[in-house]
Amino acid sequence: MARQLASVLLFAVIAMTACTKEPSSNSAIFGSDAGPAAPVPVEVAVLQSGLLENTLRFSANLEAEVEVQVLTRAPGQVMKIFVEEGDEVTKGQLLMRLEDAEQRSTLRRTQAELAHAQRTFDRQQKLLSHGVVSDDAQENAAFELNRLKIANADAKRLLSYTSIRTAVAGTITQRLVKRGDFVTPNQHLFTVTDFSSLVAKVYVPESDIPSVRRGQAVRLVPPGDTEVSREAVVDRIAPVVDPRSGTAKVTVSIPDTKGLRPGAFLSVEIVTEKNADATLLPRKALVYDNDQSFAFKVEHERAVRTKVEPTISGPDYVQAPGFAPGDNVVVAGQVGLKDGALVKANVLSPPLAPTVQEAPAKPAPTAPAQ
Repeated sequence: MARQLASVLLFAVIAMTACTKEPSSNSAIFGSDAGPAAPVPVEVAVLQSGLLENTLRFSANLEAEVEVQVLTRAPGQVMKIFVEEGDEVTKGQLLMRLEDAEQRSTLRRTQAELAHAQRTFDRQQKLLSHGVVSDDAQENAAFELNRLKIANADAKRLLSYTSIRTAVAGTITQRLVKRGDFVTPNQHLFTVTDFSSLVAKVYVPESDIPSVRRGQAVRLVPPGDTEVSREAVVDRIAPVVDPRSGTAKVTVSIPDTKGLRPGAFLSVEIVTEKNADATLLPRKALVYDNDQSFAFKVEHERAVRTKVEPTISGPDYVQAPGFAPGDNVVVAGQVGLKDGALVKANVLSPPLAPTVQEAPAKPAPTAPAQ
């Protein structure tokens, strides 16, 4: 019995000891003696103002709207070539001459026959006026004269086909024959390209078409040097959407094409909106909750959760109502931060530099299949 009583007493002492220590342990964490919560360390940027743009970015190869294939219109052997690739030519300039002995011989024959027919017709006219010949003889002479006039015109036309000329001014970009070649009708001889007619054609998604309009500013940027750009302008917007790609063709004209070449690959940036004095809110300050975004301002050492609804979006900055230059915004340490939490701010110095901001690049839609 004594042994059982001792066991009961020992168990009671252990239980009391445990109950005594538990409040002490909890009070160290949650008790009223814990004191005020420590400030959350964060990094803060002072908002600046600068140029911010919305752009649609695509890729395209330059095309010449005026590009002519020079074809031969008659068969013959190439006797002489007057131009080479890279030469600039004027409209109507002689490019090449074919062997023309047969055509010249035909022209001389028709000219002689025409001259004879003209004399015969004149003589018949005089005789008819004196009543010596009949009306039928005079009509036959007139018919023969007209026939030979047509034959002579055909001979001149065939001779002209041996002199190959360009129908447009531009630059010889292709020469596809050499001296001594025998060419056939409709054979491609040269390509003449007018470099001043260069354009860029991009295919804009249907959802973005409402933000594109004629006369809008465009930048052309070489892929190897993003610091160099050339100004261009939206010239035409196709009135239809291709049902296969869901895009509409937009043609960009280039006022200054000096130094550009057909086929050159460029980035095409259509500026849909611009603000030269936008408040630049860093994207790294944003936190996301479902489909909404927020940023934390620091006011009186407290974090103030502010909803972000961008009006202009760039790759590094956005502009949104409720933010102004000079605001302190948390750019590091905001994950898990609560609205109204006490913060210890480390202000970045120097502040984030304002720069030209453009919209993030979109995948370039491909041209619809022809």
